[in-house]
Order: sequence, then C-alpha cells, then structure tokens
Amino acid sequence: MRKMNRKRLAGASVLMASMAAPSALAQKWETSAELFLRAQQSDNPRLELTGAEDTLASIQTVRLGLDRDTRTLTLDLDLEAEFVQFSQSDILDDEQNQRGSLDIRYQSSPRTTYKLYTRYGHDSYSLRQAFEPDVIDPDLPAPDPVLADSLSQTRIDRWIALPSVEIAVGKRSQLELAAEHRAASFEEGNPFFLIDYESTQYTGQWKYALSSEGYDAIAVRLGYTDYTSDDAVDNRGDQPRFVAGLDATGIPLVITYRQAISENLYIEAKAGAVHLEFDEDGRDNETESLLGLRLATQDNTKRTTYSVTYAEHIQPSSGSSLVKTRDFSIVYDYKWTRKSRLGFTASAYQNEQIGLAQAVETDYYFVGPYYDWEATRNLKFRFDYQFRRIERDGVSLIANNSADENAFAIGVTYKFW
Repeated sequence: MRKMNRKRLAGASVLMASMAAPSALAQKWETSAELFLRAQQSDNPRLELTGAEDTLASIQTVRLGLDRDTRTLTLDLDLEAEFVQFSQSDILDDEQNQRGSLDIRYQSSPRTTYKLYTRYGHDSYSLRQAFEPDVIDPDLPAPDPVLADSLSQTRIDRWIALPSVEIAVGKRSQLELAAEHRAASFEEGNPFFLIDYESTQYTGQWKYALSSEGYDAIAVRLGYTDYTSDDAVDNRGDQPRFVAGLDATGIPLVITYRQAISENLYIEAKAGAVHLEFDEDGRDNETESLLGLRLATQDNTKRTTYSVTYAEHIQPSSGSSLVKTRDFSIVYDYKWTRKSRLGFTASAYQNEQIGLAQAVETDYYFVGPYYDWEATRNLKFRFDYQFRRIERDGVSLIANNSADENAFAIGVTYKFW
C-alpha cells in the first residue's frame, strides 16, 4: 500500500512539474539577436524629380530584443541599429539610423490593465533635392528646385509615447482612457527647412461586446488633440521668408463596428469626423471626415492570410501644417510550402494639406511582390521587387511633378538566438 502511494505521489509530482514548467519558463527574461543584410538595386531610391540614377544600396541591420511574459506582466523591448551604404552614386551619402521601442502591459486586477507603448527613432537622410525620404511619412520635405544640384543630409529625431488604461465595466463593457504624444525634431540649420512639431491627444473610448465571445463589438471614441510648431524663417533664398507656426486643436469623434463574418474572416467599419480650429491668420477652421473599412483574416497562422484596408488620418507635418492621409492597401500572404511563402502588398496613399489656401496634394502608389524561404531555423531569405510612384499637385515651380522607382532586392536574416 505504501509502495502504491509512493508511486501515485511520484506520478503526481511529475505531472505537476510538467504543468508548472511552461509557466516558470514564461516568467523568465528572454533575449534575442538577429542580423539582417539586404542588397537593393534601384533606379530612383529617393523618388527624385530629375536626375535619378541607378544605385546599389547595402543595408546592414542589427536587432536586439528583450521579452518578459508573466501572468500579470508582458514586456517587449526592441533595439535596432541600421547602416546604409550607397554605391554607383555620387549624390547619396552613407546613413546611420538607430531605433527602439518598448511595449508594456500590466494587469493589476482582473478588471484593470495598464499599457505603455513608446518608440524612438534617430534617422538620417541624404538627398540631392528636398524630397520625400519615405512613403506616407508626414515628415516630408517639399520639393525645392534650388537644391536640385546639391547634396545634403539631415538628421531627424522622432518619438511617440502612448500610455493607456483599460477598465472592465460589467460583463461586456470596457472603458479605455489614453494619451498620445508625438514629436519630431530636425537637425538645426537643416537645408530642407524642416520645422519641429509636436502633438498631444487625449481620448476616451467605450467598447461593448455584442457576443459572448467578445469579438463582435461596437466602440465610441471621443478625443481632444493639440497640434503645435514654432514660427520659423526660411533663409535659403535671396529674401528671408517668414513661416507662421502651427497652433491648432482638434476634437475627433469616431464610431467603430466590428463583426466576424465567418470562422476566419472579420469586417471592421469606422465612421466619424474631427473638427479642427486654427489660431493663426490665413487658416480656415474645418471639419474633416475620419472613415475606415477593413476586411481581414483573424488567424495569421492559417495557410492563406489577407487584408483589405481603407483609412483616413489627420497628422502634423514638418511643413508647419496638418496633413490628411487617405490610404488604401491590400496585403496577401500564402504558405506555398512548409518552408516558403509568397505574397504581395499593393497600396495607394494621398496626403493633402489642411487649412492652407495653397495646399499641396501628394499621391503615392506602391506594389511589392515577395518570396520568403526559410533555409534553416535561424536562416531566412527574402527576394522582392517594388514599384513606387509619386504624383504631386499644387507645386508650380517644378516642371516634373511625378517620379517612379523600380527596385529589386535580396535580404538575408540570421537569428543568433
């Protein structure tokens, strides 16, 4: 009898240990490190209006990660250093970029969860003319023919902080209170006349689950936003030009409805508006729509995943103005074999300045198919092609207001641990 009890006790101990092992492991700190190498051949890497030339870019990126996952705390820290070298080009300087992000989620009680997300980027851009360094980036310099034959580089510091708290109210209702601060600063005396700016938004959102599973839901969000930038003087031309700073407020109201339409497909619709008031002369108060629609798969582990999205946003820019962005995108990914995937991304974006008598409208187009191959558990390859096009309306000083890019690239990612 004693032997039987000992066997049962030993069996129970093994079972409890096996059940506790994943929990104990999950509570440990975990680190990761990987190296990403990419070679990209492009005929216009900066979407320049005139004088574009073929350029080979070599990109080396080191990524470090730190994670912690416990019953009440989830923490994710990511750091990245990027080095970009250009060859076959006399107009682009090498670049060094550093980025980092921190994502924390803490559940203090079954009904209350605190969140904090923050991201920082220290980037450099070398350009022959002050033109867009990246697609749908609000920190875009406007094209300037004065700089068309000169090489310049500037540094940009950008960061975002987003603290929030979620409080369960009843069985199906949830209240979320959040604040969001965004800021961008540019190298003093930068040749592109980019103006520092910042914005702060406070929002409250009530969310109600329409089903017991909690996925079908309706939400109402109300907020208050303050946009600011300082006055500046542009000394690049023969005569100094004064540019009034941005001093505006916005009150957004958005209603969101989400519903699962099949086992692995959902639809989400947003409808709302934001009322904008400007304190400066020459800028008219406006009310802009905030619409959105998304159709996407719910489980990203399936063999086929895709999404179709349309969204509208209001954001500040480095030109001392607000910009309304309308973006439409299609993302498709297919698991071809056990170790390879095929996919593509297609998107169209439109940036339009708000509150200015002579507003500039910019359209972007992007198509990018890719092929991923997992050679080993730690070694992955990516082969891709991208086509980009930009069209700008409202710039009368430049004869050519559009530009294209074709680029082919090979990327290698090695995960050390």
